[in-house]
Amino acid sequence: MAVEDEPVALPVLAPRSGLLLGAAGGVVVPFSVLGAGGRGEVRVSWVLAKAPLAFSLSFGFEQHTATTAALVPPPAGGLERAGIVNQTLYPAQLFVHALLWRDDRNRLQLGAGYAVLVTWSETQALGKQREESGVGHEVAGELAYARRFGQVELEVRARYSVRRTAVGLTTTAMEPPWYQTAGVLLGLGLWP
Repeated sequence: MAVEDEPVALPVLAPRSGLLLGAAGGVVVPFSVLGAGGRGEVRVSWVLAKAPLAFSLSFGFEQHTATTAALVPPPAGGLERAGIVNQTLYPAQLFVHALLWRDDRNRLQLGAGYAVLVTWSETQALGKQREESGVGHEVAGELAYARRFGQVELEVRARYSVRRTAVGLTTTAMEPPWYQTAGVLLGLGLWP
């Protein structure tokens, strides 16, 4: 009499939820006079267990440079054919993510968010150097895929945004009031 092997049931792992700490870096390309720049950020996310939603808060650093012709308003006044803008942004961003698909190792999500952009610009125009700082704004969307390896998670994000970073007379003369950006970020996350 032959004994049949009984099938062994493998444990089914539930999708991971809770707190996720992460850091990401990549490139952002503005559709304006500003050139492509680097972006780095740290992010804290909360992934809900019983709903296909997640929320995140991030703080970052981004830098861009531009060379452009601009009509600078008074008091400096005049046409600058090769004005230079060096712009540094410190975004604080809040996102809501819809989890389109997830299992115990993978996650695909679509997010929408708003950011306050603390902006510092250094411009050189008409033979003078000016520093301007202020607060800009951004509305953004992103599509992200994440793959988990134990407690560690790797993520790639494609993002699109509409933003305003001209915060002074000189930057307003050199930049459009609102412009679009696209970017790609690679991230590393940790589930504590």
